[in-house]
Amino acid sequence: MKKNEIELEILAKTEEAEKQIQALKKELEKFKKSTIDANKISKEQINTFKTLNEKAKALKGTLTGLLTAFASIQGIKSFTEYSSKLEQGFIDIAKTTGLAGDSFKKLQDKLYGLTKELSGLDIFSLQEVAKQAGQLGIASDDIIDFTESIAKISVALDLSSEEASSSMAKLSNVFKIPIKDVDRLGSSINELSANTTADVNYILDATKRIAGVGKQFGLSADEVMAFSATLSDIGVNAEVGATGLSQIFIKMQTETEKFAKVAGVSLTEFANKIKNDPIEAINLFLKALNKVDNKAQVLKDLGIGDAGALNRHNACIEIWL
Repeated sequence: MKKNEIELEILAKTEEAEKQIQALKKELEKFKKSTIDANKISKEQINTFKTLNEKAKALKGTLTGLLTAFASIQGIKSFTEYSSKLEQGFIDIAKTTGLAGDSFKKLQDKLYGLTKELSGLDIFSLQEVAKQAGQLGIASDDIIDFTESIAKISVALDLSSEEASSSMAKLSNVFKIPIKDVDRLGSSINELSANTTADVNYILDATKRIAGVGKQFGLSADEVMAFSATLSDIGVNAEVGATGLSQIFIKMQTETEKFAKVAGVSLTEFANKIKNDPIEAINLFLKALNKVDNKAQVLKDLGIGDAGALNRHNACIEIWL
């Protein structure tokens, strides 16, 4: 049985134990009211008391077992230690997020709810996500949405909560993506990793490296992630490939006339393409370049990298076309 399944089973049993406690309290109150005169205790009342006593002992054993089991699956020595760790986690969240009152209570309820909904994260991992949200400067109004999205992305992409938090926060900031839509980034990465040779970590690494330049060039987050996945297909590591692509995007903006000449169009037309449809500008340039006999020399004249980089650019051309 998985850890979260055990937690849910314990939670269910704990809730049942709480119901039994309330029922036991009612029976005890009823017993007290019916036993006003100790000298008039009947045999039936004595038997009732014995039954209540046995129920209390059984309930104590159940709760002790539950608390011990709950502590053991959390890797801590006692339920007291568990409670202390849980409390400290929420204190840390309050400090980093600035949440208080009803807003903080709403976040607590959401975290507890997510432990039932997601099988890959326990309450402490979820607390860490919420704490990191505050540290990353996520607006207080977005903390709950961000925490829920990151928790789901972390499970879906098999990422640590820290990696998921920092990566999604950076990309949402660069591409101005609303926090409520951050889960869309996770979906795109998941789709690309399932349909290309690139794995999740590669796509994230390359995308974060290209993001700033890509955004300035006019690309969307999805387009940058698609380019990143393509780099894996040509067998280059994320750092080298991302640097090469970024270099091309920068050169196309700073030396537009040279690229327009290769593309076979006027400077004005090519500049407009970059401004209004950067993907089409790239395709226009690559299609023209693909017809050139000496691609390496053309790329070298454009100032794009060394011999190794030229080979990688040629590989990119073959794939993108």
